[in-house]
Amino acid sequence: LFPLAEEQAQQRLQAEELLKVAEKGHQKAMEKVAYAMLFGDYMNQNVTKAKEMFEKLAIEGSPKAQTALGFLYAAGLGVNSSQAKALVYYTFGALGGNLVAHMILGYRYWGGVGVPQSCESALTHYRLVANQVASDVSLTGGSAVQRIRLLDEVENPGSTSGMLEEDLIQYYQFLAEKGDVQAQVGLGQLHLHGGRGVEQNHQRAYDYFTQAANAGNTHAMAFLGKVSEMSECVVIHYPSHLLAFFIQGNPVGQSGLGMAYLYGRGVPVNYELALKYFQKAAEQGWVDGQLQLGTMYYNGIGVKRDYKQALKFFNLASQAGHILAFYNLAQMHATGTGVMRSCHTAVEVRHPGAASPFSLLC
Repeated sequence: LFPLAEEQAQQRLQAEELLKVAEKGHQKAMEKVAYAMLFGDYMNQNVTKAKEMFEKLAIEGSPKAQTALGFLYAAGLGVNSSQAKALVYYTFGALGGNLVAHMILGYRYWGGVGVPQSCESALTHYRLVANQVASDVSLTGGSAVQRIRLLDEVENPGSTSGMLEEDLIQYYQFLAEKGDVQAQVGLGQLHLHGGRGVEQNHQRAYDYFTQAANAGNTHAMAFLGKVSEMSECVVIHYPSHLLAFFIQGNPVGQSGLGMAYLYGRGVPVNYELALKYFQKAAEQGWVDGQLQLGTMYYNGIGVKRDYKQALKFFNLASQAGHILAFYNLAQMHATGTGVMRSCHTAVEVRHPGAASPFSLLC
């Protein structure tokens, strides 16, 4: 109970500070306050006040505020419902680069909601969103993840996505320094992806995984390969016992080693070996191996360019839900690369099953 009360008190203090900054006219702070009031997040819900703030921000050119006003008019929250006004505000939000506005307009053109149905217009909006997502996304971790069993998670299973207490993190750092392999692997994963109050730091992840790998932990050996996939800044050197481990058959490590040979991270660039290790990983159903094979065949890296093979491996990776695989498939269908051009298929692939939640905003 006490930690919850402390967290709520902290949120109230943060909200008060945010309000003070917003009252001084800071645009970002005003946007956060307006959204908090709209949905009742850590502030008392006040749709009328939120609308007033959004209107002021919209006049100043805030794409977030323009998109929010589009939502209010579309849903009839605090205003008389007007799909025409909603469309105007969504359009201004999209012109300002708001990705949510682009998603909403993509859905509207796809379904003909308040606008003439147009697959090509829908594709234009979805493509802008997909390009941004593809540039931001990092390769997924897949299922072969050994997660550190934190004491608070054992006692409170519902708290696994929250912040870790600072003293708890320090405790596991202490264990890692004393040679606790599980703590080393767990901290390596936390630093690899970031979150739970831990800053993403690939160098620290590499250091923790190396300590555990030197102690013979196979998960750590595999995740050294994962560091190679995700970071261009960390120089990784593969000792002979790690190379032997990768060859033995762990798909996470094989995929990581493939990335190392593909980009020359810690080893000389060797496209033939990169292809070999990606194939080994893909044969075991590892999504990153499938994705990279598709990329090599698509671009003709180390192999003859083969769009059919690229399509095959992108399809396999998409079945595991890899965002970049969906993106690549959509690009191929949108441009008619290796397949008959199909706007319909490109939109469905680019936005699989995701249209319905956005219909709530339309």
